[in-house]
Amino acid sequence: MLSSKPRGSEQEPHSPMSHSHDTPGAAAPFAGPRFRLWHLFALTAWASIGAAMFHYWDGTLAAGVFSLGTLALAALVWRSSWLFAASIAWVFLLFLFLPALDVDRGPGRRAQCLNNLKNITLALQNYESAHGAFPPAVTFDKHGKPMHSWRVYILPQLDRNDLYKRYRFDEPWNGPNNSQLLSEHMGIFYCPSDVRGTDDFHTSYVAVVGDHTVWPEKKSIGYETVRQLDGAERTLLLIETHNSGIHWMEPRDVTLADCINGTHGPRAGSLPGGNCNHPSCSVVSFVDGHISVLPDTVTATELKELLTIDDEAPTETNFEWAP
Repeated sequence: MLSSKPRGSEQEPHSPMSHSHDTPGAAAPFAGPRFRLWHLFALTAWASIGAAMFHYWDGTLAAGVFSLGTLALAALVWRSSWLFAASIAWVFLLFLFLPALDVDRGPGRRAQCLNNLKNITLALQNYESAHGAFPPAVTFDKHGKPMHSWRVYILPQLDRNDLYKRYRFDEPWNGPNNSQLLSEHMGIFYCPSDVRGTDDFHTSYVAVVGDHTVWPEKKSIGYETVRQLDGAERTLLLIETHNSGIHWMEPRDVTLADCINGTHGPRAGSLPGGNCNHPSCSVVSFVDGHISVLPDTVTATELKELLTIDDEAPTETNFEWAP
């Protein structure tokens, strides 16, 4: 028996697998990030950079910068405008609070500071072996004008023959030719925990100039002289100081009186308005080449005994890092 329904009145049943996203106005399903090979390289590189930041930087600063980079990378991978906005806000907060953070006291910076002074001391020892004496703290012209620093004389021992060959000893350190070298950054002379400004060309490591020290003003002292007097293992060669304001090429260091009084050097940290590059201590090196630290509680008498070469005082030198 034929159906009485008119032709065309039959309706196709709806498929249970109908695609809702074909319907106008329906929301598309979340597709997720589209990972590519370069994403893997970027993530690996950023993880390596992060590890280096946490090793060499203060933990607070490293965490802030790493979080910022991670947000920016996530915004790029996920193509998310709100993550990108969050990274911009994090930049603002980071720069707003960064000056209040104590970012220069990490163990990585202390280790780098120790290594800097160790290499400078080794360069001085190599110079002494070649010339029979340490370089003079300052050389003068015939009119008594300071000309050159000991730091310039040891450039070859620091593997900086390129700078040494460009430096002219027939003109002052800031003469027409030598002035062109003033913008040369010598990181080995700079403690990473020292004060920072628009330039980092000042030195954190200085000689203590004065009679009866390893650095008398107008002559040079040899290793054997010190060994036969107070002993090379008990006599300071170099000290670390905070915010010296001395360009690494400048023929200027600190005086024995200033160091003992605490204007510069280890004792500065215990005096009002003074500071050390590390918590409660400063890095120092001895004539025999070993590196140590002095607490800012070292007395003026103890410091003088360590700085002079002929007092015959058996001052203890095995200080440890302050906590």
